[in-house]
Amino acid sequence: VQFVAVSTADWENPKVGLVRLEITLKVVNNVPPEDFDVLQFQREENAARARGDAIMDSIYKTWGKWEKNELDNQETIALLTTSLNRLRDLLEEYPNLDQGMWWTQLGGYYMNVHKLLENKLFECELYLGQALLFGDSKVRRTAEQNLEGCYQKRLLETARYLWMDGLEQLLKGEYATAVETLNLASTKYEGWGWGINNGDIWISEAAARILNYGYNTNNGGSSKTKQQHFFAEVEQLMAKAKERYKDATWLGQNGHPWAFEITNALKEYRKLLKQNDKNAVASGLEDFKKQTTVWCVRVVQGTVPFPPKSNPRNSDDAEALKKRLPWAQQNDQ
Repeated sequence: VQFVAVSTADWENPKVGLVRLEITLKVVNNVPPEDFDVLQFQREENAARARGDAIMDSIYKTWGKWEKNELDNQETIALLTTSLNRLRDLLEEYPNLDQGMWWTQLGGYYMNVHKLLENKLFECELYLGQALLFGDSKVRRTAEQNLEGCYQKRLLETARYLWMDGLEQLLKGEYATAVETLNLASTKYEGWGWGINNGDIWISEAAARILNYGYNTNNGGSSKTKQQHFFAEVEQLMAKAKERYKDATWLGQNGHPWAFEITNALKEYRKLLKQNDKNAVASGLEDFKKQTTVWCVRVVQGTVPFPPKSNPRNSDDAEALKKRLPWAQQNDQ
């Protein structure tokens, strides 16, 4: 028997971190009772395994259809959720089936549902965590690899939520704060986010930097060095975004529409600053502010070309799922 316990009580203390206790022991005379029907037990296990295989086959077919664009996101979510619920029901009945391998399947395929902007990382981590309780090294290794993937997805989620926070700050006119928030969002996963694949975070930060520079430096009335630095920063953000969306032909010949507007607005802003016409600069900035408001609202609403809104989860759902686990029910008893 391999017993493993992990304490996270002082995980933030670099001198302590995670404390792991492992105990390996051998139980002697561990034989089934005389009235235990081994053949019947094996038949039940085989039948349960066959049910699991059938469920996984339905999952593979559903995902394959989604990859071929034969199913939309919502249809795929519904079908996958139904199959995964069936697999969970099976494991609640046979929790030790195949040394925990099926828990890795259950947790792992919830990541596919998460990819479709369904908030399911809790399920991933919960069921992969169950797989870690088993002694089979292959099962534990598979679970750990999938949990690493969960962590990467948590970073993508963080980038998305920070992006939303930054957009809200933009709408409130908190431009300096929005710049900081959006910059932080872009650093979480090199400009990527949960469902964010076209450089949208960098585009948003570019808009925030233009508004921050315009309204917080007296409409651009700063030194030439600062002005050059400002334009260089914004142009660099736009260049990074373009690298992300340049192959997205579905966006149209002008590429990302918000990026296209910002690029044109930046050229006009540079021209007006050179002319030193403060009234024209102020008027142009107000127009850009209105355009930015429209784009921010489109993002929040999940309008194309931006990623759709993610589905919120029931706050009581997590506790209910934990209570359904076989080990939790045993502890309650």
